[in-house]
Amino acid sequence: MLIGVDQGYTYTKNSKGVIFPSRVRVGETIDINNVIEVQIEGKSYIVGEKESNFTVDTNKVDDEKTKVCILTSIAKSTEREITDVKLITGLPPGQYKQQKEKLKDMLLDSGLTKIIINNQKKYLRIIKADVFVQGAGPIFLNPNQYRNAKVLVIDIGGLTIDCCYFENMKLEKYRTYEKGMLKLYSQMISEVNSKLELNLDVIDGERVLNEGIKIYGKYQNLRFLEPAINSHVEGFMTDIKLDFPIKTVDYIILIGGGSKGLNERLQKYMPNAELFHDSQFTNATCYEQIGRVRFGE
Repeated sequence: MLIGVDQGYTYTKNSKGVIFPSRVRVGETIDINNVIEVQIEGKSYIVGEKESNFTVDTNKVDDEKTKVCILTSIAKSTEREITDVKLITGLPPGQYKQQKEKLKDMLLDSGLTKIIINNQKKYLRIIKADVFVQGAGPIFLNPNQYRNAKVLVIDIGGLTIDCCYFENMKLEKYRTYEKGMLKLYSQMISEVNSKLELNLDVIDGERVLNEGIKIYGKYQNLRFLEPAINSHVEGFMTDIKLDFPIKTVDYIILIGGGSKGLNERLQKYMPNAELFHDSQFTNATCYEQIGRVRFGE
């Protein structure tokens, strides 16, 4: 099986359409309705549980949660008892050079892994693995469109915002800003819970930003969140404007889970910015397509 897995700091997504919160804790539970109970080589984990913490360490290679989320994502995408896996995943531009080989080795060294997921036993063997630059994929999905152009890809994730600047399909510059959506979601949910007397979790922040809130069937006025949202956008846009020629690029592509909710606000800074279709799954989808080339599929 060839699969692309985008193990983000907020959500883990793959090219088969699987998505779950990147929250992991060691232990067991008697309630598996809203979580994934996983046992990997005899060690039990609860994945996707609201009560667990997000990963806030940019060093994915040394974080046990990285491997747990990737293996869980693969296991949820196959019904076979034994599956040979060709895997492409990614790292933020700021960590790519330093962590690429270590992450690749960690995945390939897994061997034949026994995983029990919600009481179903499976065996996974990663036979090929590679790591790509997070956020660079859209360029390679549409080479004819971008071959002779200047393109800036902005990937708005949970912990980081990753920017990749291309000229004629060549990556010329990249930056990673630790100003992702989790900080904004935390502030938003704190204000919502206080103002509306609710008990929402940080994981609800994306839904609140994209869809609003209904109480007793009526949408609530959330204008009180505007200062926090606008301040957050202004903060990372100041960095992007200093580091990249946003006025003279031919295309600006927005991807990542935070891009949908911030799209209209970002248009004020970058009128030619385009929200990439299915933006939350863009990286994962691109990884699989890149894998077809790299692995000769």
